[in-house]
Amino acid sequence: QAPLDLRLLITDRTLSHPSSTVANQLALAQISRARTFTLKVNVFLDSDRQLVPALLDVLKSVSQTEAPLLESFNMHIHDFTSHNIACPFMYQMPLFQGKIPLRLHTMSLRNFRVRVSDGFWPGSLHVLNLRRGCAWKNVDEMVDFLRSVPNLTNLTFTFAESNSEEPVDFTRSEKHPIRCVPLA
Repeated sequence: QAPLDLRLLITDRTLSHPSSTVANQLALAQISRARTFTLKVNVFLDSDRQLVPALLDVLKSVSQTEAPLLESFNMHIHDFTSHNIACPFMYQMPLFQGKIPLRLHTMSLRNFRVRVSDGFWPGSLHVLNLRRGCAWKNVDEMVDFLRSVPNLTNLTFTFAESNSEEPVDFTRSEKHPIRCVPLA
């Protein structure tokens, strides 16, 4: 079967139409064929009672299926400033049954918090875009992460204060010299 480019959109409108949920479920059943996977969440109304289950359904599907063909993984979640949802959003389950897609070279996450310890970072990763999210708890963990992804050539990182129980500390490194950190 041919690889697919999967794009899912969760909006106020799609949340109010059951047919959109059915369409998303049909698309999510094809994750194993995905070459690219993009999830965009743009919800502006106070519909968080519907939003969280819809988002969790998508993430659960992504967690339960391997994606051996995946080259690009993008999840962009709109700022939930009017919602009672912790943002950046943190999902605790390993994605793709915990098996790293070996072809994955591009990852873009917005308002989504992941952990370095999730082991989701393939050596093949070239482009990482983390906007309003985070993957490490301190500078030492960030440097260790960068060392573990040797092919990374493009990193975009903007930090968002998190409502999570894990504080982030970007003060001076405890392990690495202040001026120069070899990443090789």
